[in-house]
Amino acid sequence: MKDKIIELAERDFCTGCSACADICPTKSIKMSDEGKLFSYPQINHETCISCGKCMKVCPSINTLEVATFKQQYFAAWNKDDAERKTSTSGGVGVALAKAAASRAYAICGVRFDDEFKVVHSLAKSEADLEGFKGSKYVQSSTVGIFASINDYLKGGGKVLFIGTPCQVEAIKRFVPSSLSDQLLTCEIICHGVNSPKVWSDFVKNLQEDNKSVLKTYHFRSKSHGWQRTSGSPNLRVFYTFDNGKVVDVPAWKNQFHYWFGQHYMLRPSCSHCMYRREQRCADLTIADFWGGQNVLPEADTFKGVSAVIASNEKGLDFIQKVENITLLSVDEEKTKKMLRGFVENKTEVAQRAEIEKALLFEQEYIAKGYCAMVKKYPHHTAISMFVHKVKCKLGIK
Repeated sequence: MKDKIIELAERDFCTGCSACADICPTKSIKMSDEGKLFSYPQINHETCISCGKCMKVCPSINTLEVATFKQQYFAAWNKDDAERKTSTSGGVGVALAKAAASRAYAICGVRFDDEFKVVHSLAKSEADLEGFKGSKYVQSSTVGIFASINDYLKGGGKVLFIGTPCQVEAIKRFVPSSLSDQLLTCEIICHGVNSPKVWSDFVKNLQEDNKSVLKTYHFRSKSHGWQRTSGSPNLRVFYTFDNGKVVDVPAWKNQFHYWFGQHYMLRPSCSHCMYRREQRCADLTIADFWGGQNVLPEADTFKGVSAVIASNEKGLDFIQKVENITLLSVDEEKTKKMLRGFVENKTEVAQRAEIEKALLFEQEYIAKGYCAMVKKYPHHTAISMFVHKVKCKLGIK
């Protein structure tokens, strides 16, 4: 007899991590995006045995377990200029992954699959790490990955998991405490995840417009340097096609990136993220170190610099032994002021307004489709961008 009521996170709080689906012993939970821009768990109550495992692993309905360790703050960058140039910021993520591979870790990171969908996958050699390089501003599919990691750990292996804070919390809840010493976690400071459905439609539209298959895509290109001489971000998008066409434009000219910046296609849970706080759940935290030149004026930030935070002894010991990075201790308070998206600074009213805006966009998108939304919400033109910058300087919204 089923005597336990299964209640997972409400829609506005569900992070879509899929840990509930992975842990269900009867496979009664499926992730579905039917009628929505994101996937949410759907329970088959006919086969559900009410064991409650899904509720125990859900990061959104359980109390966060944050470290009490005195965090250590660093500025860091890859010593290999080629690796640094082709990475999003300082190239620390790829250095961590290679260091882990050299120590017999498997690495779980995010890559594009053959259809340019964004997925988490498990790499068991350094040769398989290239696809993990670079930020991907789309919610990754993690369906099946937590169970795969757990099985790998049970077999005596070690895993470095790299993902968003909510994904890190999910894998930590999924893996039993008896195996936790074999798991090293690294989170990125996240500004929110964007809709995989919109991304797929965007890719399809690019290929149709250019009459060719997309070959490479970089959400953040350093073709013009990581930052401007003023110190502000130099955000560009770069992609290529099989027919040889190359596109390299400012991010404001890119439709997907523009919608990202407007938070139109942001997952609702991201607008009131409970992980956006100083004390972190992951062993290591990495981020763009915009403004790093103000903390370390002698550093060459034009090529990209990462901020690294070690939140426990495991993370600190690992990062200090990574040979291929320059690692410099930095002032904690100054650094925290520079880290965008590190702590929540929006009011509840602002958070709710952001969620409502995204929900309205979702409803209209589902009803009318990608092309209609592009016409209604086009990316900036040179003139509109100029007006936007003037308004920002004058404090006008």
